[in-house]
Amino acid sequence: MFPSDISSDSLAFDGGVPVTLNQKRAGTVNLISVRNATNGPLTNRQIQALGSVSLTGTERNWSLDAADVGPDGVQPGDVIDDGSNRWTVATADLATLGSRWRCATRKQPA
Repeated sequence: MFPSDISSDSLAFDGGVPVTLNQKRAGTVNLISVRNATNGPLTNRQIQALGSVSLTGTERNWSLDAADVGPDGVQPGDVIDDGSNRWTVATADLATLGSRWRCATRKQPA
């Protein structure tokens, strides 16, 4: 029988990269190390959630491990730093049975 506890399954993602989440809260910035973050094109749901925001082609979907992110979560305005680029979070929601944060982001200009 397979174990039913999937809380650590997100650590087994292939192709994940370590990133730093800059949580902006109450005038301070908390730097959070996140393991196995993945990214790809925006989903249709994320595009619809952005509504009237015009897409520029620099948007990405990031998926962050909720256990690494911690209780403060991810909010619009937070920044994901992948070591090469910085991505501003436009929308974020807790997904995958509460184990991953799904974030629509836009790449910051260099």
